Amino acid sequence: MSACFKSRYAKLTVIQVYAPTNDADDESKEEFYEQLQWELETTPRHDVLIVMGDLNAKIVEWRVMKDGRWWDDMDLEEWTRMERLATFCGKNDLVIGGSLFKYGDIHKITWTSVNARDRNQIDHIISNGRYRGSPMDTQAMRGADANSDNHMVMGKVRLKLCSTKRERRERTIFDIKKLRDPCVKEVFRLEVSNRFQVLGTDDADDIEEMWGRFKGVYNERAKNVLGEKRRVKSDWISRKTYKKIEERWGLKAKIRCTRSAHMKERAAAAYAVKDKEVKASARADKWRWLNDLAEEAETAARNNCSGDLSQLNVEEVLERWREHFEEVLNVQRPHIPLPVIDQAPGVITSIDTGDISIAEIKRAIHRRKTGKSPGIVGISAELLKCSEKDAVKQLHLLINAIWKEQCATEDWKKSLIVKVQKKGDLAQCDNYRSISLLSVPSKILCRVLIDRLKSGVDEMIRRE
Repeated sequence: MSACFKSRYAKLTVIQVYAPTNDADDESKEEFYEQLQWELETTPRHDVLIVMGDLNAKIVEWRVMKDGRWWDDMDLEEWTRMERLATFCGKNDLVIGGSLFKYGDIHKITWTSVNARDRNQIDHIISNGRYRGSPMDTQAMRGADANSDNHMVMGKVRLKLCSTKRERRERTIFDIKKLRDPCVKEVFRLEVSNRFQVLGTDDADDIEEMWGRFKGVYNERAKNVLGEKRRVKSDWISRKTYKKIEERWGLKAKIRCTRSAHMKERAAAAYAVKDKEVKASARADKWRWLNDLAEEAETAARNNCSGDLSQLNVEEVLERWREHFEEVLNVQRPHIPLPVIDQAPGVITSIDTGDISIAEIKRAIHRRKTGKSPGIVGISAELLKCSEKDAVKQLHLLINAIWKEQCATEDWKKSLIVKVQKKGDLAQCDNYRSISLLSVPSKILCRVLIDRLKSGVDEMIRRE
């Protein structure tokens, strides 16, 4: 198995291998090295190459000369495997990471037999000689609790990888739950108040400038004090399984620390029993988690889908939704002449059309529900209620300027469209209904206008 990683200067190619064991015949071993040789030949020469895995061949340091060749206490089979690996590395200019760094045997041994008597270094991390300086460290990590006779081998490679470019979402969702803490709430209120005092209120005359200052203050203070809300992934492993994992970890530590062979055998037997319990419990947790996901999917779509939106790329899906919502939401106005208000029958003339007062804005903020979407701007009702005094003052100036100019800001004209399934085929756009999420400050003005219209209509109904 091979994988290629892009970097700023040279690509990194990693080849994961598993060599045949001692029981395999010579043909299987020769075939393994032929396949590995073909994989190396197809890899570009300028790439940083890492070959790692269980090669079932150990390397030795203390050797003696016999009959003109270097030998040690290994048998012929072990020597043959090591010679194959050494010949392969010499032919392709490869360097074995375990031979570059000086560690004790405790950090070199990668395999321990069942009886805990035989130990060898058969797992290796090999790199090409061209980038000999890239590997920074290679050692065995015995702490991994995996119930395996092989220890994990960790290697550090000096390489500057290319950063993955992720599209930044336009709207930011802040961690509003922190406002439940009175201390955090007071800090946020002071930050907003101090920032507005520094900026002043008499400098901005343009509506867009006033709105940009208002939005910038709240977004900056909320980001500094509250931070962005992070999505927490659900953990399918239960607490019961975690407890068993901790118990298994304690048994593994007991095996490492015990010197008596008899006590090690007892601890190893207890570890094997506990490992079976952990795997059975984790398997049950995973099946339970998968069943929950299946039930959610069945609840969301109980009918068979004739199409599959996942077969389309993101651009095609967005273009398809754009065409659908343009057709649904952009309705042509009827060409009917509007009557003159003064001459129209039944016109309500008792509606207040004067400047919007501070009391109206304050009442509209109080009536905003919490826990709702902040829209594309990111300013939620919780932020306005937390700094009510400054929010009312700044919105009073902004909304009155919009009321006089009869022109809203560009952000107030935008909405975030969320699609909700109704019924039928999921691949058909007509089987969804849309919800437009507006910015909360624009809803303050809408609430004031609705209250004024309602008061005028109620007065006319009472007269009738």
